[in-house]
Amino acid sequence: MKEENEIEDETLGRWLAGELNETEKEELEKSEAFQSYQAIAHFTEDLELEPFKTELSYEQLKEKLNGKSNETKVVKMPVWKRLAAAASIAVILGLGLTYFLQGFGDDPTTVLTAQGETKSLTLPDQSEVMLNISSKIEYDEDNWEDERAVHLSGEAYFKVSKGNRFVVNTEHGTVEVLGTEFNIRNRQQQTEVICYEGKVRVTDLKGQSTVLVPTDAARLIDGELETNWSPSVNEKADWQNGVSSFHEVPMSNVIEELENQYQLQVQMDSEHNNRNYVGAFPHDNLEDALDLICNPMQLKYTIQNDSLIVIK
Repeated sequence: MKEENEIEDETLGRWLAGELNETEKEELEKSEAFQSYQAIAHFTEDLELEPFKTELSYEQLKEKLNGKSNETKVVKMPVWKRLAAAASIAVILGLGLTYFLQGFGDDPTTVLTAQGETKSLTLPDQSEVMLNISSKIEYDEDNWEDERAVHLSGEAYFKVSKGNRFVVNTEHGTVEVLGTEFNIRNRQQQTEVICYEGKVRVTDLKGQSTVLVPTDAARLIDGELETNWSPSVNEKADWQNGVSSFHEVPMSNVIEELENQYQLQVQMDSEHNNRNYVGAFPHDNLEDALDLICNPMQLKYTIQNDSLIVIK
């Protein structure tokens, strides 16, 4: 039973999404709870050199490569539960609105990987997902037969079983499966999609789309489709071979990947963040990785200790 100082979950979600009509909005704003919720909404809203390109040889890198996979946690995260305190409300609303708009149920299954971890999982239809480091995938297991849909943050390789429509949602757009095997990297301001088998359709937030066949790739930057992006594509995703590869990617993305792979912190002058990098680094040798990142960019690095690298 709803208390006098509570707001209906559906009404709250529609208010946050800006979907209330004037009458509903007036009624909501007269409620005792509105002022608190308004403050919380404001809090969650706040929570939110020239280019240098060098082609690196994969053959050189492969000579230095040799492999790691750990377990991670599978947790259930409830959404739109009773809101008890301002701090917990802020977190729940931030996540809950996403699920409300994406169509997830009240209890999505969430699989996480931490820095340095990878994880393989099987979806209810026996589709396989290989989750890379520092990544998260969410899906509604109870509604899976009616809607095969997942939300991805980070990077994952998918082998999709035959069946009805299968969709991967990211904050930059969607990937609809028309075939079986593809890789998605969704980090910072961009999502990269490479097709390895069958077909996939990539659609940006404005509705522009493209269909990929094997070895084709597409990239979404800030929610817009980039049609002229054509990285080198190997037989399988490079990260599954112990390599992180990049094609015209900001250095800030490369450094984030390095931090996640080697579980350390990197301090780099901010002036280098938006310089574009083309190349790759191995996951099993830190000094080789730093050489392959810094040398083409004419940068110097210092290993301060096991957990801190300084790049200038």
